[in-house]
Amino acid sequence: MGPSASCNWYRMILNILEKKYHFTQDEQYPEMYIHSLSMGGWSEKGIEDEKLVKQSLLSAIRNMEYLKVDYIVIACNTAHIVHEYLQLNTFIPILNLINECVEYIKKSGYDAIGLISTESTNRSGIYKNKFYDNGIECFSLGIPYEQGLVNQIILAVQSGKSGKEERETMEFYIQYLKERGAKAIVLGCTELPLVIKQKDVDIPIIDPGYILLNKVTDLLYENVPVINY
Repeated sequence: MGPSASCNWYRMILNILEKKYHFTQDEQYPEMYIHSLSMGGWSEKGIEDEKLVKQSLLSAIRNMEYLKVDYIVIACNTAHIVHEYLQLNTFIPILNLINECVEYIKKSGYDAIGLISTESTNRSGIYKNKFYDNGIECFSLGIPYEQGLVNQIILAVQSGKSGKEERETMEFYIQYLKERGAKAIVLGCTELPLVIKQKDVDIPIIDPGYILLNKVTDLLYENVPVINY
């Protein structure tokens, strides 16, 4: 979801497979189907029409069922607002990006996290509530002003126009969250890792997509049972 984010996830999973398993031949890689979803009910703010978003995502999942995939991942943090609804409507496991990210942070020992995300994710509390349930403090940006500038960064990435100005805004907000007490920063939108890199800041930044795709490779190559059709 988001062509640029989808491309980035494909690159990431190849990078993970090469590093973890040292693949050299095409036949060693798993079969992957990418459905770059052109979805209504959506904007740079996130979900605008939840009913339409559910319909679009469920239609994409039906396509995946036809292809008989073993797992589904959604290259979008905000879409996980409707993860439970989607999972209830398919027998294919939809790996939960939010849960995997929070579990990783908990294991890493961080007790305070800064979150930069879409407006929908910020408002919904899907990250913040999960962090608090696990004893992790979460700092996020204010709505509408601070969040409004992040919305514009996301729009710039979607338009293929992000650059120095967007990176500097991200650097400013990351420093701001660090000063509030964050020990690491979660980039809770799949477009944001395309703007800012670890080398640009002096606090750990966490890309939930990279964590999820590590989980995918573990499931595919460590003999975890898959569904029988």
